[in-house]
Amino acid sequence: METKSQRPLGISLLGGFHAVAGPLCMVVAVASSNGAQGAFLFAAGIYAVSAGIGLLRLRSWARSMAIAGYVLNIIEGVVQPNPIAVIIAVLLIAYLCSAKVKAAFAPHTTLTAIPAPTASV
Repeated sequence: METKSQRPLGISLLGGFHAVAGPLCMVVAVASSNGAQGAFLFAAGIYAVSAGIGLLRLRSWARSMAIAGYVLNIIEGVVQPNPIAVIIAVLLIAYLCSAKVKAAFAPHTTLTAIPAPTASV
């Protein structure tokens, strides 16, 4: 039987932020008059919602998605100089790679005793 660790508070906050920010991106995308920018924002919104829900459910793929998203934020922050965005993204990646967070996303298996078969007469 697999059980997950208790969700760290930081993951709850991060997952909740993504789950709320994603739909907001999608609403802004629909209201956008620029087709390419609107399509990108809509895709980013879907990405954020997926990562947020996965983080809240402690899915390892969501942790990987979040890390990949923050790497993209670092690249964007370097290309369009935004040192605050880069610092925040680096700190969030460091948090997502911390031992406590990794342990929360790792599957833990517990062994249960299997009763011995009884002989019927």
